[in-house]
Amino acid sequence: MIPNVDPRKLKSMMSQMGIKTSEIDADKVVISSGDKEIVITNPQVTRIEAQGSVSFQIGGGC
Repeated sequence: MIPNVDPRKLKSMMSQMGIKTSEIDADKVVISSGDKEIVITNPQVTRIEAQGSVSFQIGGGC
């Protein structure tokens, strides 16, 4: 987060820039590649929509 910024003000500024965020209730996230799998349990997943693209931010432990 940005230091010394009120979360409500930050959300308002993001809304003015056309950025939408929403929390996703997830039990686990699995990332698969050719030779390994990363499993994140109890993740905090945020969907971010900005400028016509969708991104996901994932936080948590393995």
